[in-house]
Amino acid sequence: MAGRYRIGYDLPGRKPVSAFGYETSWFIPYTGLCEAGPRAAAYLDFIHESFQSRPSPNIEAWTYLPDVFYSWNQGDRGWGYFRHVLDSRSGYPEVSFTVVSHIATRILGIEPDAPGRAVTTLGRLPPEVAWAQLEHVRVGESDLLVRHEDGNRTTTVVHGAEVHPLRHTLVEVLKELDKPEPDFRRIANQIERSVDLSYKMLRSVNTVYQKGRHTIQSIEQAVARIGLDEMRRWSYLMLLRELQTSESKELIKQSVIRGKMMELIAAETLPHVTAFDAFITGIFSSLDVILDETMHTLVSELPVEPVVKAALLGEDNELRGLLDTVLAYEQLTVDVDETMPDLSRYYVEAIRWSQTYDAEVNNV
Repeated sequence: MAGRYRIGYDLPGRKPVSAFGYETSWFIPYTGLCEAGPRAAAYLDFIHESFQSRPSPNIEAWTYLPDVFYSWNQGDRGWGYFRHVLDSRSGYPEVSFTVVSHIATRILGIEPDAPGRAVTTLGRLPPEVAWAQLEHVRVGESDLLVRHEDGNRTTTVVHGAEVHPLRHTLVEVLKELDKPEPDFRRIANQIERSVDLSYKMLRSVNTVYQKGRHTIQSIEQAVARIGLDEMRRWSYLMLLRELQTSESKELIKQSVIRGKMMELIAAETLPHVTAFDAFITGIFSSLDVILDETMHTLVSELPVEPVVKAALLGEDNELRGLLDTVLAYEQLTVDVDETMPDLSRYYVEAIRWSQTYDAEVNNV
């Protein structure tokens, strides 16, 4: 028949066969044996209509069809068959393998080029899927996290020897918070993607901010309750806590105290310094030691104000001067003069705040 391809011969008369034969029919477009054009398009219509009228009871047959239609740029049909495979929850061995494969190559459109040290992606998120993400995508010696969201408008590729999804989520939250008009709904959506982070957020808000009053039960309520400034503080502290190991625990604890001490001093004695910038400078002041990387490399990836980056890189500004003073106080090498604030008072207050924070937030 017109538009069909021969899929075999009927023995003994060797009569050509072009009727629908399930795998034998879609093998031709699946392997690219036919050329693009009206005939191939008509043949794909024939496969789809034939299968819809006589769907196979065998889930293995369904696993081929997403590849068949996605490879010919028929994403709606490809997604329909893929959704059936997903919803089947079948224990058939090929199902789990093909689900991961379809997400990687079809939904996220990942095409690695290891010799060329490159990766390309083409997002094909259907309207009903807000985001899709794959972690630990190995390309050569690189370990990648690939994510598409916002109707395929946003693509994220994170490089690193070890990808931390929760850490990545916190960085995305901080990027949104850094915008002139942050979107609370978007921030809540980002946090909700992590069960661990959602739990910590709700626990922190209800323990530290509500203190027994009406219980906050949704992430969007929690973000609105604490406001942008406290949301930034909480996110930066969670990010720092994510870096903690048994070796760096005490150093991180000291960094938090340093940050709070700098914030307290700036709020009371330095009118041209933003107290929150002082806090961030302090908590990240030992980041190079904690991660064993150069501060220049780390600062380039931090979503912080330029003045904070400059201070962390040692540039001469008021924040850097404050950091140097606090570091000297910790090392008992500070030069005391009559104009200097009572550093011991700020230090004790910062320790008390840190202990309260550890007790109420970090033991979740």
